[in-house]
Amino acid sequence: MVHENYENLHGAALGEVVNGQKTFISGGMNADYFTTGVRTSGKTGSKALAHLHSGISILLVPRQSDGLNTDAGMASQHDAAWSQGVSGKRTLVTFDEVKVPAENLLGREGDGFLAIMRNFNNERLALAITANRQARVCLEETARSSECVLRVLSLLARGIGATLLVYNER
Repeated sequence: MVHENYENLHGAALGEVVNGQKTFISGGMNADYFTTGVRTSGKTGSKALAHLHSGISILLVPRQSDGLNTDAGMASQHDAAWSQGVSGKRTLVTFDEVKVPAENLLGREGDGFLAIMRNFNNERLALAITANRQARVCLEETARSSECVLRVLSLLARGIGATLLVYNER
């Protein structure tokens, strides 16, 4: 995403003008606001590692903003079932000259990268906990199914054995 400032008649900055796209936004058609990482200062594509994260800010963009468009057609047939069941339909959000007021800046300008990374840590922990729990449930269900199958096989074996005994005694 790229931006430029917009100003009042006296040259005072009123906010940011945002252009660009966010893709594969889970549940984006239901959102009232979009929390968006936007480069607000610094050069894009910088080669210096120390500056890769500088200049990114987080803006809260209302869905009703002029120039903000959403398209729910992001889910392909391949992942339609997964995206519907897990996180809702994926959305393409397009920003075309969207004016975002200065008060919609979350945190300090240029500190957005650190906030994004902190959030990723929480998301990864939550995903790990969820995956662990789902694996445990699968293991428990497998064990229950295995016990059930073993009981049935045992009963069948006893029944077959009893039938063979009766048959041999004839």
